[in-house]
Amino acid sequence: MWSKIKNIYKKEKGVKRIIVGLGNPGEKYKETTHNSGFRTLKLIKEKENFPDFKKDNTLNALVSQKDDAILIAPLTFMNRSGTTVSKAAQRFNVSPENITVIHDDTDMEKGVIRFSFSRSSGGHRGVQSIISCLKSKDFNRLRIGVREKEGKAASMVLKKTPRKVKEAEERAAKEVHDTSKRTLHI
Repeated sequence: MWSKIKNIYKKEKGVKRIIVGLGNPGEKYKETTHNSGFRTLKLIKEKENFPDFKKDNTLNALVSQKDDAILIAPLTFMNRSGTTVSKAAQRFNVSPENITVIHDDTDMEKGVIRFSFSRSSGGHRGVQSIISCLKSKDFNRLRIGVREKEGKAASMVLKKTPRKVKEAEERAAKEVHDTSKRTLHI
């Protein structure tokens, strides 16, 4: 699956990689499908034995670093996550091509996971915020499908997360884990 991502990570010496999990802060949103990115990031942290997240006030995010990989969970609301990602890219001197953003996708049926590179936001406001702040769409995305058979996106993303989506989050984290030794060298 990782082979579908173009230029996933440059292998230049000393280049850091950023993996961002999108979601909304607070208990109210914790178990919603909109927080698939947060939950998947946490699973990656556990599978890859990253240290505990620490709050970074400058980035307004939870951050965990292991070797040259950095996990970031923005503490802004989803629609403003681009500010955090842009600040992190500048601070760690990471180009967009070395950033992966994990998020929910209402255009994909629940339980489906897909990787993509250099695509439009597809109407996802968190992704659009990142594109606007980075001034580039040339970053990697791990999308987790949350779409019901029918319904509007706004109502879907604030629903409690169905089992099928949680299973997709597990598969997404496992995919990252299984390929990290070969591709990411985490």
